[in-house]
Amino acid sequence: MKYICFIALLSIIFILELIKRKKSDLISITKDSILYAEKYMKSVDGKIKFKYVCSAIRTKLPKIISPFIKEEHITTFIQQIFDSIYDYLDHRDE
Repeated sequence: MKYICFIALLSIIFILELIKRKKSDLISITKDSILYAEKYMKSVDGKIKFKYVCSAIRTKLPKIISPFIKEEHITTFIQQIFDSIYDYLDHRDE
């Protein structure tokens, strides 16, 4: 029983570290995907662009945690990145 608890604890620590490292990569991928969608998909509906960015992120998630990440978490993450880009562009002239 002690060994199972120990292995479970190590697994949780490993997964949390993986998420922390992967988050900075995902931020970069999200920004690149948003910029790509805005640049090359100009005539496409915003919802389709958003789905494109969602699928780009979903494919980059580590396979071990992907089943545990809900679509709403991804959309919230994307919206936060989009808002930060928009705020930066909106306030850079000030």
